[in-house]
Amino acid sequence: MKGVFDIMRSMLEELGDEPGLVLGAEDTEDALDRAMRLFLARRGLDYESYCEFEQPLGGKLRGIDEMCTMLHAQQLFGSIVTILPDFDTDGVMSAVVGVAGMSQLGFDVEDFVPDASRGYGFDAEEVERLLREHPGTRVLVTCDTGISCSEGCKYAHDKGLMVLVTDHHKEDPNTTCRAHVDCVVNPCAIGETYPLS
Repeated sequence: MKGVFDIMRSMLEELGDEPGLVLGAEDTEDALDRAMRLFLARRGLDYESYCEFEQPLGGKLRGIDEMCTMLHAQQLFGSIVTILPDFDTDGVMSAVVGVAGMSQLGFDVEDFVPDASRGYGFDAEEVERLLREHPGTRVLVTCDTGISCSEGCKYAHDKGLMVLVTDHHKEDPNTTCRAHVDCVVNPCAIGETYPLS
């Protein structure tokens, strides 16, 4: 398996040489910092903007701490968590990242493949299919969907699932979704003050 220095050396070989950039055991942080600057510069990106973008703002996202606490408790219980994404690219990629990350953290996590022909969102029928394909599911985590899926959320909740919604779509004030979910994390939710929504 390649180490950090091997990866950085490979990257620098791809990008070309920078005078004075040496990746050795000494002054590792400075060498990695300079390598990252070179990597970004070669792509026309600004390092300071990258650093600002990478600042963690998750603590400012309403519901994130509660959702993490709920998920941690379910992990301790050994509950099966199934991720239900929207069918499009940001939904599916969110599910991939979610499954990979939660697996690394020791969760018993599965991914549901939505039916793209049904369009955005999910309903009772889709939840029923999820339960058939992923028996034993105790926790449903949505990705890129859920905030407007009152019927699907209610059905999942009525089936005894913990329903955790992660979405970025604008919340309709007339939806009844929140009445049927345990937690919502959505930068575009009503009343959200997250700075990057």
